[in-house]
Amino acid sequence: MPTKAQEPEAQCRLLTCKAVAEFCSFSVRKIYALVASGELRSYKIGQSRRILSSDLMDWLVEHAEGGLLPADEEGLQ
Repeated sequence: MPTKAQEPEAQCRLLTCKAVAEFCSFSVRKIYALVASGELRSYKIGQSRRILSSDLMDWLVEHAEGGLLPADEEGLQ
């Protein structure tokens, strides 16, 4: 039986840059800058940018100060 992280819908949740900014308490401009620099992976769908929730969590873990963030992604579900 797959774990929650292995379920397709947990890995394939696409978030807008605005949603990511709100979740992280960043400005939308900061999120677009991270995307433009290639630091935060994104996907262009039509004229919109989307970020996978799993890519966001990976980025947050990489940039956590003082240790890893909890593996729980409830805030993104």
